[in-house]
Amino acid sequence: ESTYSRKNPFYAEVLENINLNGRGSNKETRHLELSIEGANFHFEPGDSIGILPENDEQLVNALLTALQFDSETEVTVFDETITIKEA
Repeated sequence: ESTYSRKNPFYAEVLENINLNGRGSNKETRHLELSIEGANFHFEPGDSIGILPENDEQLVNALLTALQFDSETEVTVFDETITIKEA
């Protein structure tokens, strides 16, 4: 069993990020290749993973400023209370 989880994620570098759908498509399906170097777990084709993307901090700050939101306002996400900046 993996030691990694939502509370203890493994940070993987994105090596490839390719949109598999053509221009004008109503959906977006992506091919992602991730580096698991140093992950200390065995991963085989067909295994599943969870991806928890992070937003660029400068873009988050710019958006909060433009919308005049207080970055410390608390919100609930998946039964966890966090700041809107963290969300």
